[in-house]
Amino acid sequence: MKMKLFAISVCLVMVAAVLAAPVNAQTDGGEIHSLADGSIEKYIELDGIEPSTEYLKIHKDALVTNASLDLSGEGYIDESFYAMYGYHNFGYFDALGQQFTVNTDLITGIEIALYRWIDTDYGPVTLHLRETVDGPDLSSATLTWEHFPVYYSPGAFYDPDYTLFDISDVSVTPGNTYVWVLTHDASPTPYTDYYFIGGHQLNGYPYDSYFMKESWNPGWYVDDHVNDWYFRIRSYAPTNPTMDVGADGDVDWTYSGSFQITETVIVADELNQYIFTHQSEADAEGNILVPLEFFSDTVGLMEISNINIYWIEGALGINEYIQDLPAECFKNDNENLKNAFNGKLNDLFNKIEAGDYDGAIDKIENDIWDKVDKWIDDPDIQQDLFDMLTELLDWLYDQI
Repeated sequence: MKMKLFAISVCLVMVAAVLAAPVNAQTDGGEIHSLADGSIEKYIELDGIEPSTEYLKIHKDALVTNASLDLSGEGYIDESFYAMYGYHNFGYFDALGQQFTVNTDLITGIEIALYRWIDTDYGPVTLHLRETVDGPDLSSATLTWEHFPVYYSPGAFYDPDYTLFDISDVSVTPGNTYVWVLTHDASPTPYTDYYFIGGHQLNGYPYDSYFMKESWNPGWYVDDHVNDWYFRIRSYAPTNPTMDVGADGDVDWTYSGSFQITETVIVADELNQYIFTHQSEADAEGNILVPLEFFSDTVGLMEISNINIYWIEGALGINEYIQDLPAECFKNDNENLKNAFNGKLNDLFNKIEAGDYDGAIDKIENDIWDKVDKWIDDPDIQQDLFDMLTELLDWLYDQI
């Protein structure tokens, strides 16, 4: 009797140590909304020759219950700003221009942070892409007033809304400078029809100005206190792009043709498969880097965003939990029962890895559940295991 009481006390001490330990968010489950490098969204450059790889960081004990990400096939290129132009009269612009240089050979569209003043037809606005501010158009696009958001205050430009001018694709030379120009095709009455446009001041604060049709044009000038207007250059549409979760040669997502839209891709099963089969690659903190390999038949940009991954502690986490328990927590201080329990969990893990979710459910409900009750002495440990198994069962039933 004394030996039995001593064994129980050892188990209780171990349980108390486990319960008193700090909770580790990485091993109790959680959410992931970024790539391994911390990026919430990222543009991936595809050269049409070699795949490009990004990584997700997920704990080795994770059982991913829900996972999705958005892929967009037309991104924004980097630009260098040279000069901001305008026809100007006391803060009122009749035309606007921005000189920039590109690192790409194709421009497919230009987005401008342009707002309208209340709900009134102020006439159409045309964007011109040129090699010089007063040169011929390489391409252009016109939008009517209702395409633009309503201006409400200068604060709008702290987080500006952009409107796309979907010009015809223009081949350009990387490293060369180009200019986009906005013209306001309104009535000739001055100071009545106007929009607002925003930019970055040299001091870092947003700047906004009237953009309206005036009755005279004083000529182009270079603004000396604004670095650039708020704008983005669109470029590149990947052709027949693919994504391979795990970089194992098995394509998990593909799109046929020129990819110029956004698609949401579900990747929970693929992530679980990789986690289950790459346990030995976990780092000192227990995290595994899961590669996402992207490819396109042509040069292109792929944007990855809206990363939403939710996970609970999976079968391997239960196995680790059991492994940390002393033999005294099992009936009759039996080390063999502990090893047998681990064997049953390994069998469960193998069924999940193989996609045999019915078999995994049967293993829990008709084997492991019963052994928790019969082989383990401590009720707190039993409850911990029942809670973990219940979460795992919920996920398994969702897969059927």
